[in-house]
Amino acid sequence: MNYSVAKNLIRHVTLRQMQIFEAVVRLKGYTRAAGELHLTQPTVSMQVKKLSEAMGYPLLEKVGNRLHTTAIGDEVYASAQNILGDMASLEESATALEGVVRGPLRIAVITSAKYFMPHLLGAFVNQHPGVEPRLKVTNRSRVLERLKSNKDDLLIMGQVPVELDVEAYPFVDNELVVVASANHPLTKQSSISLRQLSKERFLVRESGSEPV
Repeated sequence: MNYSVAKNLIRHVTLRQMQIFEAVVRLKGYTRAAGELHLTQPTVSMQVKKLSEAMGYPLLEKVGNRLHTTAIGDEVYASAQNILGDMASLEESATALEGVVRGPLRIAVITSAKYFMPHLLGAFVNQHPGVEPRLKVTNRSRVLERLKSNKDDLLIMGQVPVELDVEAYPFVDNELVVVASANHPLTKQSSISLRQLSKERFLVRESGSEPV
């Protein structure tokens, strides 16, 4: 394909011109095409003329009282039929998809969300079997990288990144608790101050991670 020629046509040829030309050829006249498309005959003639100028060749010729396509006109007519047919199919597909949840669903979650996300995702797919889930589990820093690159449809993390312009919807409580061995001295106390906790040794997640 000559892409320079294609770019030129994209700049100068409109879908409306292709529709008008297709109607003129199919109905064998400007007047009938104007009636079908609810346009004036001068408008139809002008758009066909602009299309011919964009193509660089005459597309129609009159022999006696009848309108005929030239060789390049036949090519343009066939292309117009294909384009309009594809547009009709696209409209039918869009109508069929209206109100239907289907297709790929890209989700990225922080590591600790892997314990509940498969259950939620499984229930969602059972309700919408046409969905093709793609789940990525990683740490917070990589989730943020994916967010900045717009790689996913949905991301789940514990803390909303204030430095990014995003919309966040909380859907589960994020309760943080301290866990210790049953033999730890503090387990025998009913009330523990932050000062006491600050003196203890903690195990923390790797750098770049966060709690869910």
